[in-house]
Amino acid sequence: MKKLSYTRAEVDVIISLIKEKLKADAVKQKGIRAKIRNLGFWASEYGFRNGYTVSDFLSVAKIKGTTNLSNGKVTIINKTSSNSII
Repeated sequence: MKKLSYTRAEVDVIISLIKEKLKADAVKQKGIRAKIRNLGFWASEYGFRNGYTVSDFLSVAKIKGTTNLSNGKVTIINKTSSNSII
């Protein structure tokens, strides 16, 4: 199920999984993508059909309580650390 907001901890996990996915072979990527979807991020919902990177994920993210850094389709709610995602 698609989510529209994530905690900082969830964002950190998604970013870590995306980085892992980019280094993995096709078989491992499938499992990693499933983990990312289980966290609620469905890349296809944002038009990412031919793979995606951390930059792509962040391009649809907005950090709540800060200047809108992108189009803000996904909101990162700041419950566990500073207002910066990187």
